[in-house]
Amino acid sequence: MSVYIFLGPSLPLDRARHEFDAAVYLPPVRRGDVYRLVAAERPRVIGIVDGLFDTVPAVVHKEILFAISRGVRVLGAASMGALRAAELWEFGMEGVGRVFEKYRSGEWEADDEVAVLHGPAEVGFRAASVALATIRFGLAEARDRGIVSARTADVLVSAAREQFYPNRSWQFLYEAGARAGLPPVELTALRAFVDAEQPDAKRDDALALLRRVRYTHTTDGPPPHDFDFEENIFWERLTAETGSVTTARPEEQAVTNSDVLRHLWVQRDGQDRLRGTALLHLLDHYAATLHLRPSDQDIKAALARFRRRRGLLSAEQTRQWLTTNDITEDQLLTLLRLEVVLDVVLARNDQAIGTLLPLELKRRGEFGGTVRAVERKARVLRDRGVRNLSLEDAGVGFTELMDWYQSDRESLNGTVKEHAEALGFESPREFLSEVLLEYAIAETGRERP
Repeated sequence: MSVYIFLGPSLPLDRARHEFDAAVYLPPVRRGDVYRLVAAERPRVIGIVDGLFDTVPAVVHKEILFAISRGVRVLGAASMGALRAAELWEFGMEGVGRVFEKYRSGEWEADDEVAVLHGPAEVGFRAASVALATIRFGLAEARDRGIVSARTADVLVSAAREQFYPNRSWQFLYEAGARAGLPPVELTALRAFVDAEQPDAKRDDALALLRRVRYTHTTDGPPPHDFDFEENIFWERLTAETGSVTTARPEEQAVTNSDVLRHLWVQRDGQDRLRGTALLHLLDHYAATLHLRPSDQDIKAALARFRRRRGLLSAEQTRQWLTTNDITEDQLLTLLRLEVVLDVVLARNDQAIGTLLPLELKRRGEFGGTVRAVERKARVLRDRGVRNLSLEDAGVGFTELMDWYQSDRESLNGTVKEHAEALGFESPREFLSEVLLEYAIAETGRERP
């Protein structure tokens, strides 16, 4: 059963694995992680303990609802998980532990009840401060045991609340209590209690979540949900920004669309690539507007063209190329669908597109070279006193000409007639005449010393 737990400073990884070793443990959750996990791995259970919120955007409610709507059982506890579970328990997210109950009841509201300063992944996200939640529960237990008075507990909680979360620690509280004139005997007893008991509310709740998953992950299914998941513009933006562009394993750092976008912004040819992407977007929109739905036959033909243009002559070469370029089956289908739509656009608007072609060539800086190449072809015909070249004029046989074309330019798409029509020529003769001019000019270039 596929169980994934987002874990960080609340519980050491080795302790978590000792408690429940059947799970895949992931770093603290951040915005987009739950969406990518559900889209890529189709998990049965997701447990959220820790999450990032300060240095990167936090996990959003919508992606948790997305997981629940896809039949994933989602639990939360201790830290970010407790916060999100308190906000989403009515929609099917399971909350676990005392911290969750405090948030769900409304007794706690501030996010910094569970916030801590922690180290990087290299040191296991080790906590470098103490959560206010732990201080509250620890002082409550010390009070109930008669170790400190209710007044001492209240003063120390207030001191902790006024302190910025990265600076909270038990040592700070001992010093704050001394400055406030609290009884030294109580502070000494409190220090002994903390040293001996090591109170940690987030650790306890994280363990409670693991135990619940451990004993129920093979029997309990996702809770029923009575909401309709709406893929609105905000969801589309989230998936566009945080969607992974690689097939990295969940425990690895995913490369997102936003990462690639920022990279291209500072590249020499980045803007040209983005403009090309914008044209794909418009093409997709055009297809949706006209309700263009390529048939299976259209897709099959597009795949054949796709492979020929890249020299992918066998199924193995195609699989290898797709793997090298990290293209999934869904992405390949999208590319092929857009190619079919592009062919439709070209066929329906060939004259209008032709009037814009010189402008596109000028934008690319290729207009002058293209015009000179066309003029050179006209000179070849003029010098030979013909309107069109024949095979005899070029001194080449038909089979040799087609072999040259396919090795130097592009593989044929079906028969010569079908290929010529697909390119836009009115007849095979017009296509062959243009190819003969290309061949004659290429041969002339090779003959020069």
